[in-house]
Amino acid sequence: MWCVVSSGKFCGNTPPDPFTSATKTLSVEFVSDATVRRTGFSATFHAVTPCPGDGRDPPRSPRCSDAPDEFYNYCKDLGYQKTLGPNMFGQALNEVPNSQHWSEMREANASCHLQLRQFLCSLLMPHCHVNIVRRRIQKQLPCRSWCEEVKSSCPLVFANGSSFESTDCNLLNSTDCVNLESDEDCYYGTGQNYKGMTTLPEEGGSTCLNWTSVLSSQLIAKYNWADPRENYCRNFAIGNTEAPFCMVKTVANGKELIAMEPCGLRPCNAIGCGVPPDVTFGRRSPVKNFYMPGETVFISCNTGYILGTEETRITCTQNGTWSKTDISCSADYSLQLSHVLLDTERYLSQLPPSTDHVNVTFEAAMVEIIDADEKNEYMFGSFAFRLRWKDNRLSWTPARYGDVTQLVLTTEDVWIPNIYLMRNGDAKFSTFPAAPVTVTSEGEVEWDIIDLLTTTCDLEPALFPFDSMTCPVCLGTTTSVERFNCPNPGDDRKLPELYIEHFMKCGDQGEEVVDQWNAKWTVTVEGGVFGQGCISVTFNRIPTFHSCTTLSPVIILSILMCITFILPIDKGDRLSFGITILLSMVVSLVFITDVLPAKGSMPVVAILIVVYMCLMGIFLIATVIVIKISSREGDLPPLIKKVFLRYLARIVLLGDMTKQHSLKFLQVDVEDFEMVHVARKKTSVSTQTSDAEIAKASKGANKSKSTPAEPKMQTEVLKRLQDTVRDLGNAVNNLTASKHSKTDDNEDSVKTDYEKMARVLDRMCVALYVFSLIISIPIIRYSA
Repeated sequence: MWCVVSSGKFCGNTPPDPFTSATKTLSVEFVSDATVRRTGFSATFHAVTPCPGDGRDPPRSPRCSDAPDEFYNYCKDLGYQKTLGPNMFGQALNEVPNSQHWSEMREANASCHLQLRQFLCSLLMPHCHVNIVRRRIQKQLPCRSWCEEVKSSCPLVFANGSSFESTDCNLLNSTDCVNLESDEDCYYGTGQNYKGMTTLPEEGGSTCLNWTSVLSSQLIAKYNWADPRENYCRNFAIGNTEAPFCMVKTVANGKELIAMEPCGLRPCNAIGCGVPPDVTFGRRSPVKNFYMPGETVFISCNTGYILGTEETRITCTQNGTWSKTDISCSADYSLQLSHVLLDTERYLSQLPPSTDHVNVTFEAAMVEIIDADEKNEYMFGSFAFRLRWKDNRLSWTPARYGDVTQLVLTTEDVWIPNIYLMRNGDAKFSTFPAAPVTVTSEGEVEWDIIDLLTTTCDLEPALFPFDSMTCPVCLGTTTSVERFNCPNPGDDRKLPELYIEHFMKCGDQGEEVVDQWNAKWTVTVEGGVFGQGCISVTFNRIPTFHSCTTLSPVIILSILMCITFILPIDKGDRLSFGITILLSMVVSLVFITDVLPAKGSMPVVAILIVVYMCLMGIFLIATVIVIKISSREGDLPPLIKKVFLRYLARIVLLGDMTKQHSLKFLQVDVEDFEMVHVARKKTSVSTQTSDAEIAKASKGANKSKSTPAEPKMQTEVLKRLQDTVRDLGNAVNNLTASKHSKTDDNEDSVKTDYEKMARVLDRMCVALYVFSLIISIPIIRYSA
């Protein structure tokens, strides 16, 4: 037997030197880079037959050697015990255990590729293979695909400075080589050594193309080491591909292209799930060959089928199994039933259920009142209506359709009443949107309308802020076919009500506090042709806010106007004070007009404010007249004086102002005094003597006897006494007048009749003003 030994690699245009093979067989393999096309190559060789007796013996047949003990410590997984040297690096087998290559192999980190050490072992200790058919011994190095996979996965092991830097995968064979293929359908590293027969799953949406249909013959020859068979997943290490892939057709920008798509194979020793279980009458998405734990697959059924459970997905668990394996879809009787009921040969949604008229049961519910605007007279809120009618064309026998007793369709599929929203306040709203309807096996159709609606209102502002506003939300019919009616009293069946707590029947009432309103509503139905069903909302204003902000200022200002007539006439503050109050009343009137809409009639409060303003203006003019009268001088005519200062003054509680209050003066006759003997003192006699002293002096003078005095001295004393008595009389008169003025409320301070008359007129104005304020309230209330 003869052994095939690699003699070298020759590149370029320079012919190599002649060489002689060690065996009788010489194989020449041509490899091209597939980028430069050449006509081929030429080689000349001849055989030299040794002549007998020339002294040269034929080469001896190589022999297989047992692998050393070190081989079993690190390379036993290769599966062979015989080796043959020299290895790829020209080392003899006995030199390998002590070489740098062997040392690096033992210390290599196999985390980048689980078969790294086995691959390096096969390089250092090649397999000795005995070919029984050809009767020869072959030295088997690792396959090229294995080499490509390990080198791409562990580039640091073959980097510069490494003993394995010179490893060239191109020198390795694609067949008759050492390869460790996994028993499972998985790949190591980046998958260049994957030789399985897996393609993309059919349900994935893409189909792997045959390699011969997408690769040229040159590329097939170049990548022959990767075994590009059929449409199986492979990795040619093109670009940055990190897993086996295949070629698929795709569409981009309207053009059909061929692109690479990963096959999703399972990495060896990785925990995960394989292809998800089949679904009876259903589909799985996405469908891959391998799923990591936690990945989810969604399940959908074919047309006409539904899942028996609500769970529409399965998950790959941490132990590498699917969360559910028994998945199946059952017949969708609801879909079959809808196809049968809505068949155009037996049902047209444009035609009503009856040729006469259709009774439509009306129910309503107030969901939420969002806004009630009295200024613009509209209400915005969420309302719900339930319409129910009979359509025998939509009845069926439940036993024939899987005991289905209820079917949900849409308003576009079946006949619905022709209705519209009455008193619509939204210009953008024209009709109700499409909504689901519920159909029972007896042919009863139920339509729940839930929408945000804006409707106009009628405000009655006469009794503001005790006014009210009515907002009817009504559905009317546009044809004479529909007839609204109330539900039967005995109809207490329980139907699904969505999120509506309670639908109200005819006569039912509800109430709620909305901002400054007490809202009450009731459901009414008006039957007959072109009837209507309504939920009428009545808003009664809570008067607290406007009573404090609108009525209270008006009342206070009206009362403060009385101060105008109390201020002194000679003060100039009367008119300015009255005008200020009048302007404040105007502000209150403007506030009311901002709150209420402009209508043909005004509220009582607004009319009352206008009347009060007129009264204030009138009495301000009267004040001017009173001030003018008070400034006049002279006496009044007797008749006017009698009427105003006597009778009218008594009416306004000023008393009779015509009476003159006479002052009693103390008259002292000097002649009544007698001269008495007055002792001369060093101090001068005071000219001001108190009443007690005068009385005492007088009393003493009468009792005592007169003594003679000098004439000159008597005259001087008499003059002093006369002055003292005169001063005493003036003091008494002033004291008497002061006390009388305080007793009569300063009535005697008025100097003229016109001033007295002005006081009477002031009192009359106050009385008339207050009377006008009070009497105008009932007059305006019942005349408005």
